[in-house]
Amino acid sequence: MTESKELEFVANQAIQAAGEAIQEVNDSTFLVSSDGVTEFRPNNNAKIPISITTLGGINKAIESHILGRSAVSVNVNSPEDVVIYGKINEFGNREVLAETKLRFESFDFDHSHKREDMIVALQALFSKTPDRDILLKFISNVKDSNESSFTDDGTTQIAKASTGPASLANVKVPNPVILKPFRTFTEVDQPESAFVFRMNNIDSFSLHEADGGFWKQSAINNIGEHLETIIDGKVPVIY
Repeated sequence: MTESKELEFVANQAIQAAGEAIQEVNDSTFLVSSDGVTEFRPNNNAKIPISITTLGGINKAIESHILGRSAVSVNVNSPEDVVIYGKINEFGNREVLAETKLRFESFDFDHSHKREDMIVALQALFSKTPDRDILLKFISNVKDSNESSFTDDGTTQIAKASTGPASLANVKVPNPVILKPFRTFTEVDQPESAFVFRMNNIDSFSLHEADGGFWKQSAINNIGEHLETIIDGKVPVIY
């Protein structure tokens, strides 16, 4: 008995021990159990899809023919997930030829951040927008005092902030704010959305998403349109 036959025999014994049996009919293999009869279709796809980190890399993979097989479609599944699919093989399996592994640092929403951390995060993890600049200026200039430094009625927050070289004035905290945090591939425009800004105390700030996740569809559309441009009809882009 050859090694492959021995392995097949062991596999058959394991299946039969579980209350199932293998039947060969006209070159097809079937698993027979108390649940019924199921055709056995081995997966002969690539074990590990190619990992890609940029949208440009997807186009390069298609153009350079390094995928090994013909690409049938490029599917944008989420703001971070793009997959290149191959054909359906003779066993009914659709092969994943390549997939994206997006790497970037994102802002930690719904958690409080100290003043310096918030200032750094707004500059490093958000695209420049008018509201981002307003937040930066406000957080940088808000001052503590012996009296109550801010009020909050649930929708509008008012705090004392520096308005000149030596003056303090009550300043409204912008709320909600429209921002563009980095949440998808940097090759496309980051989707903007509304955020609730909270100043919990003089050295504690947080941002909370307030668009119901609509930004995700905007990001998917941006990715799909960008891929259609760079792939230029070589493979359909599905999004």
